Amino acid sequence: MNQLFPTFLIVALSAGSAAAQDVWSVVTPEGEVTQDSPAARVGYARSALWEFRAGGFVVRLQPSFADGADETIDFVFNNTLASMQLTVDGRSLNADCRPADPPVGRAERLMMTDSQISGRFELEIVRCEEYVTSSVDVAYDGLPFTITGEFTLERKE
Repeated sequence: MNQLFPTFLIVALSAGSAAAQDVWSVVTPEGEVTQDSPAARVGYARSALWEFRAGGFVVRLQPSFADGADETIDFVFNNTLASMQLTVDGRSLNADCRPADPPVGRAERLMMTDSQISGRFELEIVRCEEYVTSSVDVAYDGLPFTITGEFTLERKE
């Protein structure tokens, strides 16, 4: 992947105990989103489905791991996306952003137990559409960009 793309960084960490709240941070060119942001939560922390949310921000990845593998470059296109606010021509708009078809990126599970999962990923985003119309491309100067992240979370199956 071309490292000249702007990078959106997602870092999610757990405090480590079964009752601990997930701790995570998302840094984008538009600012930072954390577990303290309005309506922040981890939507999915499954073996091969990861989702981070806050307000109108969503990043969902579904890596397609081969049996017994902990690393892949394959993602399920229809369940891999990013939705966020972008600033275009001085105005803020909600955008649904997608990878190429097939997606370009990689995902790795670093650790998986009955109660926790950790991993890292990078995914190239090539297209964003206005959320309301879902058919009008957003002329965002930063396209394409790469989302990267790493996390340790309590599993939610």
